[in-house]
Amino acid sequence: MVVELKNDSFLKNGGTLFFAVFLSVFFKCILFHLFCFGSMPVGSIMSRPLHFFCFYFNKLLPSIIVASFAFIVRRKWWIIPVSIIVDLWLVANLLYFRSYGAFMDVEVIKMAGELDGATSSILPYINWKTFSFIIISLFLYLSLPFIERSIMRNWKSFLICWIICLFMGTFNCLFGYNKRNNGAEFGWDYNCYERATVVISQDNNCVCTLASSQWVEQQTPLHYFPAFCYMKIGQMVSLKQASIELSSEEIRDIGQFLQKGDSTDCVKRKDNLIFILGESFESWCLEMTDETGRCLLPNLKRISQGDNCLYCSKIRCQTRAGNSGDGQMIVNTGLLPLTSSESACMKFANNVFPNFAHFYEHSAIINPWPGIWNQNKITKSYGYTDLIEKNENVNKDEIAFDMAYDYLKQNFGSCCVFVITVSTHTPFNSVENKDVLEFSDDMPKQLKDYLSCFHYTDSCIGSFCDKIENDSLLKNTIIVMTGDHTFFKEPLLKEFQKYSKKNNAPIPEKESFCPLLVLSPSIDKHIEQNEVCYQMDVFPTVLDCIGVDNYYWKGFGVSLLDSVAVSNRTITEDKAFVISNKIIRSNYLKEVEKSF
Repeated sequence: MVVELKNDSFLKNGGTLFFAVFLSVFFKCILFHLFCFGSMPVGSIMSRPLHFFCFYFNKLLPSIIVASFAFIVRRKWWIIPVSIIVDLWLVANLLYFRSYGAFMDVEVIKMAGELDGATSSILPYINWKTFSFIIISLFLYLSLPFIERSIMRNWKSFLICWIICLFMGTFNCLFGYNKRNNGAEFGWDYNCYERATVVISQDNNCVCTLASSQWVEQQTPLHYFPAFCYMKIGQMVSLKQASIELSSEEIRDIGQFLQKGDSTDCVKRKDNLIFILGESFESWCLEMTDETGRCLLPNLKRISQGDNCLYCSKIRCQTRAGNSGDGQMIVNTGLLPLTSSESACMKFANNVFPNFAHFYEHSAIINPWPGIWNQNKITKSYGYTDLIEKNENVNKDEIAFDMAYDYLKQNFGSCCVFVITVSTHTPFNSVENKDVLEFSDDMPKQLKDYLSCFHYTDSCIGSFCDKIENDSLLKNTIIVMTGDHTFFKEPLLKEFQKYSKKNNAPIPEKESFCPLLVLSPSIDKHIEQNEVCYQMDVFPTVLDCIGVDNYYWKGFGVSLLDSVAVSNRTITEDKAFVISNKIIRSNYLKEVEKSF
């Protein structure tokens, strides 16, 4: 009888509600992991107990924390607003992860507030999965009338829950989750704080990117902030906050990429350079057709196949947390993004950066969205003399190209224009095509909208290039076109495969690439490069095209006009990220330019 009374007392004083809330949050955490990573533990709990323990351990921690309040809050209806907050946070992280492959953290939230004028790039990733958390909550709400609660608070049970959580949290930090190198086993790694400091000091940039760390990925978004802070402490110890001082050995590592030559006081070019940075421009679009067999990007397709053109179909995107801002920095400077969840154009906008704009008497960035990616500061840092903007957002690319053409006409002879397109920015609804395309009914809406926007942008590029070709003053102009980053990550590419296979569409299954098109009078034949190359190759390729051999900085990449260099790279991508991170954080090139 005594035992029964205790059990009954436990259930009436929050126990039943505790288990209901616990199960609700726990299943949401499992679903979140499944939606993000697409896999669950393989095998049985009897055959691989450690494998299961490692997987579920971090899902228990936030579930117990949230459910523990069932013991001290007198009204059981508190769970409704709490579960709504939990669901919103999980949905936000799911959408962000599907779009960018990372969880939301403090830096991401801070950066989002600074991107004035940019619409969300995660809306196309909304599907039935985003509503699964709400469905679980609805079942919990429906069960509330059947759950008994007395008005007595059960502080003992509440404290026991928090003691358990404290133990689990400490254990989680000291012995972080780790996937073995062969990808088949799961185990416990050594102290995560030690791991963060040691591996960062060894220049492993994969650990510097928090969302890519195996340990951090296994945290749920419900307790990611404590995990983020813990990992951040490890970074700060090694990286010494944002700015760093370089050792003599690090300076020697950087020195191998420098050469004696000109800096900003170089001889000005006598031709013109137009650089078009296409928002979310992916190379497979060039091969797409509508139902009638009509090419969706006829102008870009024609340019890519013509004489005097270098066409590279596989430029691997190297952007990080900064996304479009990172893409702009890579092609302008030959540097790579920061290895942390920060953006160099926000954090280090006052740095000295190398740039091909230095070689022109007049240079301008045509920015359709005022305020985005800190253009007011970064324009000068990238070496441009002018920033051309309107007072309000320009969502039609034809207006941006008109602005570029007007600037060229006013300053022809030694002019560099960097045009940023925006009509292909999500949610792909900024333009209405007068030229109606015919798509099959089974084409996913996101794909249809994306291609429709690019069909419009292609027409704008075609009209702009025709103006340049027909203008006798601008015939010696070099035109470079590439994408700032890819848009469709693996989750959406997989969802497109049903349509792609049925309609024989050239949509990749896993990784998408940006294209690079260089139209130049100095290229005397059609050159096509189908090997996988990198965004960091764009900068040295542009320097090669404009005939600059003595610039002090050639970047980490190679000129794609040099087939031998493409096959004999002197640095790996990982090493380039590490050295670039040091250059930016130390503002090292400021001192280099003083010596020229």
